[in-house]
Amino acid sequence: MNDPMPATSENATVDEVSKTATDLHPTIRVIGMILGSIAATAVCYSVVAGIGEVYPTPPEVLNLGGRPTEAELAAARAAQRVASSGNAMVWLGICGAVLGGILSLSNGLLQRAGAKALIGAVTGIIAGGGLGALSGKLAIAYHASVSATLLGATSNAEQQFMMMHGMTWGLIGLGVGLGCGLSRRTVDAKQVILLIIVAGVMGCVAGGVYPIIAGVAAPLVSSALPVAPAGVSRAIWMGLASSLIAIGVGRAS
Repeated sequence: MNDPMPATSENATVDEVSKTATDLHPTIRVIGMILGSIAATAVCYSVVAGIGEVYPTPPEVLNLGGRPTEAELAAARAAQRVASSGNAMVWLGICGAVLGGILSLSNGLLQRAGAKALIGAVTGIIAGGGLGALSGKLAIAYHASVSATLLGATSNAEQQFMMMHGMTWGLIGLGVGLGCGLSRRTVDAKQVILLIIVAGVMGCVAGGVYPIIAGVAAPLVSSALPVAPAGVSRAIWMGLASSLIAIGVGRAS
């Protein structure tokens, strides 16, 4: 009987190189992703601050007069909601695109994925930006609905606003996870789905705990707003989501 041919040293060397090319220590991957999240947070904050209000406060709100009628108040609220929705869609669309692009590119570089890193980054920009814009629209609608129905129930209000921020960053996390899943050296459907789920869940967690952390770090700033106001509160809002999503992706990749 013929004995099976032993594996050649050349094949063994190729397999070893292929393995070590992607098998970075999980701690190194997490640290690399955290560094990417810091860069993404800085870019998000700077770009959103630089753009400012794309849709300014409408004249209907500024010119109500001393005793506006119910119809005038309703029209003013509707106009303000349209402007707020437009601004939130732009700002969160930018956040989603930046996080999706930078974190997907960071993951691809850590995976040594070559051209796939760029494919993942482009996908992250498109998916993160699109879902970010959607989250902005939904957040404004949700905030308006909650504000109209809670009627001073502060304990329930806090939970509702935690859910609002969780939804916001959870949706963005889904887009980031898709980009990161496609920026791997070997694209596997199960791994892509895993990263989408992990990034989405971590985004939800970040949004959910944001009001608690902001209440300690910036107690005079309301965390009930759909988009955190400029300053410490906004830095926490963006940075918490970016870093937790990055950690989740780094661990799961």
